[in-house]
Amino acid sequence: MGRFDAHDHLVKQGWKGKGTALKNGHLTRPIPVVQKKTLSGIGKDRDESIPFWDHIFASTAASIASSANGTPSASGASTPQAAPKPKPASTMSIAARSSKEIAKRKLYSGFFRGKTFSEDNSEAEASDPETKVTVTKTTIETVQVQPAAPSSSTSSSSEKKEKSDKKEKKDKKDKSEKKDKESKKRKRSSEDKSKTVEDKEARRLRRRLRKEEKELSAARRALRKAEKEERAALKAERKALKAERAAMKAELASEKEKEKEAKARRKAEKAARKVGKVEKEAK
Repeated sequence: MGRFDAHDHLVKQGWKGKGTALKNGHLTRPIPVVQKKTLSGIGKDRDESIPFWDHIFASTAASIASSANGTPSASGASTPQAAPKPKPASTMSIAARSSKEIAKRKLYSGFFRGKTFSEDNSEAEASDPETKVTVTKTTIETVQVQPAAPSSSTSSSSEKKEKSDKKEKKDKKDKSEKKDKESKKRKRSSEDKSKTVEDKEARRLRRRLRKEEKELSAARRALRKAEKEERAALKAERKALKAERAAMKAELASEKEKEKEAKARRKAEKAARKVGKVEKEAK
């Protein structure tokens, strides 16, 4: 089969050429529609953004890195921060960007997010073991202060050892449980923070979309008002023309009636003259 010719097809349907519509009241120009990218690679790609994981790794590296002046790290050396790459200017509209970001959020919301490392977390982890060591010391001292039951020296020492071992095991379990709880709390707080950030961005995008919709609706209303005013002006002009035509018709009718009356008078005068002549001749 040969290539489809849209021009010939439209001419067969009754089209008269460029600048004219196919039917009365139709558009004279076609509406441009962007063809989305198919599996064969034809059309425009919808997703022109940076890959998700590259963006995540870059953001985490920037958060872990120190400032540009350099701060002393754990080894004592300063780690200079890399300069951020300039973002390419996007040619997409706000509505397209917002729809693309919402689609991204829906897609990547199912992935598991681990806790984010920062200086505050490292300081908190470093300060936890010191407090826990003091707690174990106090418990051991209380065990030593307790009065022993009246028994032999060997049995009392063995009982004390068993009690101390049991308490140490309990303390270890409590410590592990506390660590697990704190890690869970940190994970939840990090997830809540990320969710709040995403919710804020979504709200901002919604506000922008609402503002744009309001502006568009206001522009449409203004156009409708202007069209109504133009129609009213055209109606007023038509009414004025009709009134002028009616006045002209009335004037023409009055002139015709005057001419008829003049003709009738002339006929009456002629008839009177004839009657006068006849009377004179009869006399």
